[in-house]
Amino acid sequence: MIKKVILASLLAIFLLAVFYLGFVKKGFVYFTGISTPYSYFQARNDRNNTTLTLYEQDLIHPAVFINIDSIQRLYGFKTEFGGWEVSYSVMKLYNSVIFDELMKRLGEKKWNEYQWKVDSLSDIAMKEFESGLNSEKSDSTSKKGF
Repeated sequence: MIKKVILASLLAIFLLAVFYLGFVKKGFVYFTGISTPYSYFQARNDRNNTTLTLYEQDLIHPAVFINIDSIQRLYGFKTEFGGWEVSYSVMKLYNSVIFDELMKRLGEKKWNEYQWKVDSLSDIAMKEFESGLNSEKSDSTSKKGF
């Protein structure tokens, strides 16, 4: 009888700890993604959407901007900032499911075409950015009398 009471007490303490650390402190959600839009199960459901969404967790500020949104829409997907509600591995798992579906829809040839277009536009934008920097340098040196 005492063993059952001790076992029940330990089980109750364990469940309370899991609940507190997992749901109240968001640890469980962070490492599993359950009950978030970034879980594996949500990704399996999102594969049926007409426009697939890939999530990023980094806030990259590129030196030059290209209109990548419209290119992505042409290929049936979009990229959004997903925040830091879940771990990187959870976001990576979600994106792998969505990317697999994207590759089924597009195929490798179309995916390579998309990457080529993005690279080409990035190169053009970088050349324009560098030429703008060079013209600003020459304008500032001519104003100083050099």
